Amino acid sequence: MITLTDCAGLLGDAPHCLALLEAWQRWRGDDLLPSSDGVMPEHLGAALGHVTVLDAFSPEQVVFRLFAGWHGELVSRDLTGQNYIDLAPEDERPLRKKRVWDLVSTPCGGLGDTIVVRRSGLATPFKSLMLPVAPISRLEPMKLFAAADIYGERPRIGDETDDPAPLAHAYTYVDVGSGVPE
Repeated sequence: MITLTDCAGLLGDAPHCLALLEAWQRWRGDDLLPSSDGVMPEHLGAALGHVTVLDAFSPEQVVFRLFAGWHGELVSRDLTGQNYIDLAPEDERPLRKKRVWDLVSTPCGGLGDTIVVRRSGLATPFKSLMLPVAPISRLEPMKLFAAADIYGERPRIGDETDDPAPLAHAYTYVDVGSGVPE
């Protein structure tokens, strides 16, 4: 578990994640979470093309609402409308469900390091930050805003991956003011 301040300190080499964190804090003001109607995408600046938005309907259904251009480049496809949970291999789904639903139910953030391996064998590491945004009404799902920064060699066109949403190998919860799950 890390605090928001600690999280910011870990994002020195992850400008898109840091931009999301800073914008998210502006959006929320003095509230625990920002509300969807208070999101101002222009606060993301150059990181806008690196932010993905998911709708968290339930632990089993977390759907890509807006799929960032960076993510499409990383995984060689557009996942808009697909269920993030279903993209995990069967044996990793319980952990993915837990991590994602913890962000919604606590609420808190998540910071992870992940590696996408391409068919050529090229490994593309990236850091991601996911933060919750409250819905306008109780009839709407919680939103999760995720930013990522790719490290190392960028993937080549046509060099696809068979695992478009690998589980983070290093992961920690970010306390946004309401604690973190056990």
